[in-house]
Formats: sequence, C-alpha cells, structure tokens
Amino acid sequence: MIPLSINNQTCFFSVKHITKELSAKLIYGIRLNTSDYFLSKSLGLNDCEQLDSNPQLDANLLDEICTVITEVENKHKKRPSLELINNEIFKILGRIRNPALNPV
Repeated sequence: MIPLSINNQTCFFSVKHITKELSAKLIYGIRLNTSDYFLSKSLGLNDCEQLDSNPQLDANLLDEICTVITEVENKHKKRPSLELINNEIFKILGRIRNPALNPV
C-alpha cells in the first residue's frame, strides 16, 4: 500500500530518462514538481537510493516514488519505455489521489 505523502504533498513526478549501471541497477532521472533527481534501483525491487546532491528526499516520499516505479516494472516485467512509465505513473497517482473514483 502506498502511503499518503504524494497525495498530501501534491507531488507529481515523471521519468525523464532511464540508464543502466554496470551493477545491473537502473538509474532513473526524475522530475519531482520543479526539481530533477537521480535514483538508483534494481529492476522490480523497491530499493531506491538517491544519487544526486539535492537535499535528501523525505523517506516516505522516496519510498512512494520507488513503489510507483516498481509497480510499473513488475506489471510489465521489463524496463519500461519513457512513454509507458509516464502514462502508468499518471494513472497510479490518479488512483492514489482519487480513491473515491476507484472501483472497490
């Protein structure tokens, strides 16, 4: 279950690029509201680590971002394209922010 920090903080994020590290981790360049961040994570695992020199993201917010990305990866069983992941992020955040619109 995704906590409510994204909803409560009115955060929106999108993925700007995805690259692969030698250690089989993916590097996600994300745009969170008006700032750019870089996160390292294993495909299909909720193990994000912030790589940039920005102030550290709130732990709950980082976990939520990682949970959303991991949900997309696990749904498609592969590294998603930018278009696919951003469409899925939009749907997931919409579902989180508007639970009354979701079927039970």
